[in-house]
Amino acid sequence: MGPSPPAPDQNKTFEEQLKEARKRTERFVNVRDRSSAELEFRLKIAGFSESVIECEVKNALSVGLVDDERFTRLYVEGKKRSGWGQNRIVSELRRFGIEIKNCEGYPERFFDEEEELKRAQECLRRFNSTAKNQQAAFYRRLVSKGFSMEISQKAVKTDPRSQHLSG
Repeated sequence: MGPSPPAPDQNKTFEEQLKEARKRTERFVNVRDRSSAELEFRLKIAGFSESVIECEVKNALSVGLVDDERFTRLYVEGKKRSGWGQNRIVSELRRFGIEIKNCEGYPERFFDEEEELKRAQECLRRFNSTAKNQQAAFYRRLVSKGFSMEISQKAVKTDPRSQHLSG
């Protein structure tokens, strides 16, 4: 990536500043899907006025350049494929200004307990530990990936390596 474009010239007209903000928005969303809060933050640190930011975010939402619902769906799907658990995904979405608990259809639309358990089990299958207490290492691994204690317990209980550890 090259150097950041210079901050907008506050002596320019509102329309000229808005045009600059639109160019920034287009470059920003071309990298990956973004949330509206992320766009707002980036325009703010770029030095745009509140009125320009408000207008540009509304425009980006209205034309579909940013879409918080789409962003949330794609983010959740991607992180699930990466082996993250529900707790971590929900927590990380907050960094992007998304409170998933307020999204329509939460949690059923985004998370399924059976699928979450399968992902936790897969996480354990790929995990090798030399820790003396393997069970504790399994739990730590799953919780650090964002799986709930309930899902972690079920996954550890069903892991073949745990069978000989519990005796």
